Amino acid sequence: ASLLNKTAGSVAVKNCKFECDNIYNPIEGGQRADQGALTVEDCEFTGIPGNNFINFYQVADETVHTINNCMFHGASNNNIVRLSNKNNATATFNIEDVKYEFVSGTPDEYSGLVLCQDFTNKNGKRQEFDKYHLNLVNVKGPKDIQDIYVYEDGAGIIQTNYPSMTKDGKSVV
Repeated sequence: ASLLNKTAGSVAVKNCKFECDNIYNPIEGGQRADQGALTVEDCEFTGIPGNNFINFYQVADETVHTINNCMFHGASNNNIVRLSNKNNATATFNIEDVKYEFVSGTPDEYSGLVLCQDFTNKNGKRQEFDKYHLNLVNVKGPKDIQDIYVYEDGAGIIQTNYPSMTKDGKSVV
């Protein structure tokens, strides 16, 4: 990661440029269960990351995380944001005024703006994405890329366990 957040408090990343070629997750948030809000604002991401651009492993309960006015040049069979919910917290993720471009490869079922990935199913503890809420406002990306999908280890893409979501003020999930 270019930025690995291991603090208990809130963190803001503003007015930055990230060169992401072959960096696994350029921004890794939620490395601690007590991590406060993460705000990424007015940032530009170029290059193709090794995995996802921004990763949330776990977050503190009742936190609000915001990605605002950012540009992602380099999506290529990966995701802009990956969410996990290891500690099954309740949280809100605002993705506002974001643009992203798909630069290589062919979009497939694993290409999306947001991936909710439950990596703990093998040990029997389900991550509860329905405790999350996503607000998408003025997000611009390729038309053939899905806004969100849920992936469960051992099962693949599933059609359940989605967070609630609004897109430009309308409820969609």
